[in-house]
Amino acid sequence: MQNLITTDGAAKILSVTRQTVYRLIKSGQLQAVKVKSAVRIPEDSLEEFIKQNMVDNSKSLALNAKKESTFNSLMKHFGSCSDAKDDYEEVLSYIKENRTKAEF
Repeated sequence: MQNLITTDGAAKILSVTRQTVYRLIKSGQLQAVKVKSAVRIPEDSLEEFIKQNMVDNSKSLALNAKKESTFNSLMKHFGSCSDAKDDYEEVLSYIKENRTKAEF
């Protein structure tokens, strides 16, 4: 038999409000059981929720590298920031033309 956690306990573990825990349960993102009028979250369900919602840092790092590469390309094409400010329309046009190559 697995341990059951109160909504207050789950909120503390997730660092959210109890209301957020109830919303997660209502939306089906977090499984719960009802014991008479009390709502309890199975420990395994909470662990699974946490695993499914882990942030993938590799995607974040790849996106940052992509943004940096795009910025470097823009700087090579337009020179300094002050030059780019002076020619806003040209910068905007360049970004629109190259949007598929590097999304912002």
